[in-house]
Amino acid sequence: MPAESEEPELVRWRPWPCESCRGGASLLDYLLKRHETGSEISGDSEDEVIDEMIARERAWAVEWVESCEHTAERSDFLARLDEGSEHIVYLAPGGREVIKLTKLGIYGDSYHLVDGRVHQRCCTPAEYLIRLAMLHLTFGFAPRPAGVTKEGQIVSAQRFVEGEPPTQVEVDEFLLREGLEPVKRSCWLWKKRDISNEVEYWIGDAREDNFVKTPHGIVPIDLRMWGVPI
Repeated sequence: MPAESEEPELVRWRPWPCESCRGGASLLDYLLKRHETGSEISGDSEDEVIDEMIARERAWAVEWVESCEHTAERSDFLARLDEGSEHIVYLAPGGREVIKLTKLGIYGDSYHLVDGRVHQRCCTPAEYLIRLAMLHLTFGFAPRPAGVTKEGQIVSAQRFVEGEPPTQVEVDEFLLREGLEPVKRSCWLWKKRDISNEVEYWIGDAREDNFVKTPHGIVPIDLRMWGVPI
């Protein structure tokens, strides 16, 4: 919990367009549609292509939320709880939820193995949104996307979980019970096979810091997840 002496920070963001304006579509739907109609992305390397995709999707996300005349920018004074490599985390008024902001231009990473060594690449805003959906389907608990800042940071809300830090042994046992298997346990990299859909769901950063031990069991609060074709 934040110290009482900490001053709340002003956080400004736009919520999703109203139902009438978005017609049942989500930000992910909008981003994928824009890629279908947009110009081809050029680049001399995979990193250059990804950087261009991130820049485009950031701009499209802001464009989408600002297209609705029936919503307005929110201005909230929030107490900062924590800051990691991907998110800035605030405590929402009432203390029942946390508000997460992706850091400027950062939407997580995915990992892959090359000759047994772990490599990573940056994810786009669309891939970040897919990650949240996968986490919800797999564990039934994930941040809920709620809006975007004018800089293209994705804002999400998540129930505040009270508990204690588990041990890594307890985390590994939890993942095994959930049907996952280690890809590289020493690097906190796991996967779950879905033969029917010919895909593996990979989970990264599965270390004890990203879980909470509650009286009802262990809850994952900040994992990375992506799909890999089998």
